[in-house]
Amino acid sequence: MRAVLAIDSGGSKTEALLVGLDGAVRGWGRSLPPAADGEQHPVGYGRSREAIRAAATQALAGHAAAELHVCLVGTGRTRPAIDDLGRIVTVEMLHEHVPAFMLAGESCGVVALAGTGALVHARDRLGRFLKLDGLGPLVGDHGGGFGIGLKAIQAVAQADWHPRRATSLTAVVYDASRKSRLFVNRAGLVHFMLKARDRSQIAAFATLVDQQARKGDRIAGEILADEAVDIAETVRDAAGRLNMLGESYALIGVGSVMMKSDPYWAAFTGAVAGFAPRFRPVRLRHPAVAGMALYALSRFPDVDFAAARQRLIDELDSRKQNGKDDTHGSPAIP
Repeated sequence: MRAVLAIDSGGSKTEALLVGLDGAVRGWGRSLPPAADGEQHPVGYGRSREAIRAAATQALAGHAAAELHVCLVGTGRTRPAIDDLGRIVTVEMLHEHVPAFMLAGESCGVVALAGTGALVHARDRLGRFLKLDGLGPLVGDHGGGFGIGLKAIQAVAQADWHPRRATSLTAVVYDASRKSRLFVNRAGLVHFMLKARDRSQIAAFATLVDQQARKGDRIAGEILADEAVDIAETVRDAAGRLNMLGESYALIGVGSVMMKSDPYWAAFTGAVAGFAPRFRPVRLRHPAVAGMALYALSRFPDVDFAAARQRLIDELDSRKQNGKDDTHGSPAIP
């Protein structure tokens, strides 16, 4: 069997998808941090060799003899981690914007990626392009899950300073942290934050911020809105430098935060509409790893790409409807 193995290694998780050349899903794999207080990874758990290997092994279960055409996003660590898992024929590294454009069915526009980290890629109709951010949690990643999680921790630390700082995040953050044996009170929180942390540990709290924002917590809502506006400003910078702001282009949202948090998406698109009113928001339904598979399928001259694309999208939609969408979601507190 000839197949495409797409591997997306991010700051928090690795996702792997095995697809036949007819677009049929043959296997899935997903690797999340095994424990919130586990080993630290300078580039994030999702880009570690063990995460990549675990996800690829899951996706390839029962298909060890497949002839593999591999697409990668994330890190050069990927190839050594999977070399012995199958008959690898071709390997291609993709930039983060490629799967987003494939899933959206667009060749130009603005891709805003907000997962654990964040970046913006703008491409105009003349083929000019510009990527901004993706600089990591301490230098950039404006609007990403790490920034949201960090602000949640800061909000909890300040929650008793004055009644105006009170937030429901306090209870849920301490409860989740207690269960994960991270910290149980403010003194423990301070001690926890004095050490270098895997970015996935901090980004995991973004899920709690979204939950509390949906329930009406003001502080949680402000955190999401602030981070959404932050990445919107990166969109303004990138698209502005290419003179795209007055034109009609797709504004493609991808990444776990962008795709899963409704308050974040509303704040983001609202902010962009203020300076680029003709942009068309396109919120992707499926994770980047599916777009990677589509890109690989489009490169085969003997593949009916339109039919393969439709089959893959139909299968992904069916899995979502049946609650089996196991390659998507924000990192959760283990």
